[in-house]
Amino acid sequence: MAEINYIRYETNTKGKSYSSVAKQMNRDGRTIKKYSEQGGNCLNKKEKHT
Repeated sequence: MAEINYIRYETNTKGKSYSSVAKQMNRDGRTIKKYSEQGGNCLNKKEKHT
């Protein structure tokens, strides 16, 4: 989960390209794109325990 959050942070918040993040993390660009565009809010997600 931490890796997905990092990918989403780098691409969506900092504006890095998929290819640059892929090279940095030694991953395929399609994987980076998949995680970056993945639905849901993984960033700043807080679970509520009731």
